[in-house]
Amino acid sequence: MKHIFIDANIFVSFFEIKSDNLSELEKLVGLVKSKAAMLWLPEQTKREFWRNREKSIKKYLQDFEQLNSLGTPPLLVREHRDFDELKNKAEEVGVLRREIAKSIKENIDKQKTNADKIIRKLFDVAIPIDTDNEEIFKSSWQGSLCHLPPGKSDDIGDRLCWVGLLKSLPEKATLHIVSDDSDYKNEGFSDDIRPYLEYEWRSKNGGTVKLWNGSSSD
Repeated sequence: MKHIFIDANIFVSFFEIKSDNLSELEKLVGLVKSKAAMLWLPEQTKREFWRNREKSIKKYLQDFEQLNSLGTPPLLVREHRDFDELKNKAEEVGVLRREIAKSIKENIDKQKTNADKIIRKLFDVAIPIDTDNEEIFKSSWQGSLCHLPPGKSDDIGDRLCWVGLLKSLPEKATLHIVSDDSDYKNEGFSDDIRPYLEYEWRSKNGGTVKLWNGSSSD
């Protein structure tokens, strides 16, 4: 049985990945439904996703809207006899770009993008973890005071997810973490999980833990 945890930063990145990657995520929904895998969803992960969703999408969309199809053409180009025609077509492209952006904004507000649909499916099939649980919160807070990974010293968000997973998964489970967060990553020369997290998982759960970045596949 595969036990999977997808970090909030990966859910947010769904809005910029390729369409074929979204198809792969559809397959994950099928794996979870068929009990071939278990997707774990800490409440803190959902909170972080909803907190960062609009801000992240807004940046991508602003970059698209601000594109200038002509750029800054040199004098030799501007003097060409067909330049005015090119400029008119560029203006038409600009109008179409704004229309596309407007349509996308409406889909974003209504949560009707393809990424939203996939994320909703994943949230529906995932096993929730109550990270507001007093025991989980207290343990996470103590870990942050001791500057234990994952997470920054003044932020217990990642620690809430980690402790929630530690206390929720069955013994001797192999946990696959999908995250682009450096707080989970080895600070040395490899892309593996932090040694302390590997040690903590092995000592408290008896299993193993593996880290995958957003572009990895198993």
